[in-house]
This record gives sequence, C-alpha cells and structure tokens, in this order.
Amino acid sequence: MLAQMITKAEKKFQGIENQQVITGATLLDLRLKKKGFVNHFTYQRTNDRIAQRVAGFILSKQQKEIHQTDIEQQDHSNDNSQSETEAVDIWKQFDSQVVTLSKKNSY
Repeated sequence: MLAQMITKAEKKFQGIENQQVITGATLLDLRLKKKGFVNHFTYQRTNDRIAQRVAGFILSKQQKEIHQTDIEQQDHSNDNSQSETEAVDIWKQFDSQVVTLSKKNSY
C-alpha cells in the first residue's frame, strides 16, 4: 500500500519543477526558497527568470517616467514659446498704438 502511494505521488508530481508558476511561487516563498528545489539548475533558471522580469518592470517604469518628463518638458517649452510669441505681439500692438497716437497728436 505504501509503495503504491509513493508511486502515485511520484507520478502526480513528476515534472512539477518545469511549471513556471509553481517554481516562481516556490522561490518567492520565504519559507522554501532553495529548499523547495531538488534540481539546482531549475532553481537557478527560475531565479534568473524572476530577476529578468523584475528588471523588465523597473526598465518599463523608468521609460514611462522619462517619457512623462519629456512630455512635461515639451509642454513647458510650448508654454514658453507661446508666452514669448504673446509678448512680441503685445509689443507690436503697443508700437502700432504709439504710432497711431503720435500721428493724431501731430495734427
């Protein structure tokens, strides 16, 4: 009976270290870590895979932040150029009013 249970358990859990979700959860579980792996190669492969995913998340976040900063700088630059254009327009308007008033006063 015990031999039959062992055989069934081995058959059921055969290849479990090839399932990425289970190996990832095992590695991240602080109670298990390396103890949950029979094969050191599987442990190392899982560790590398998780490290790559974390690095991907970090890079993605950094790229989003850089993109957001670029957008904000472009908006700020557009605001500045619009303000400069408005300032030039104000002075042109002022100059034209001075010329008009000067002509009226000289008559």
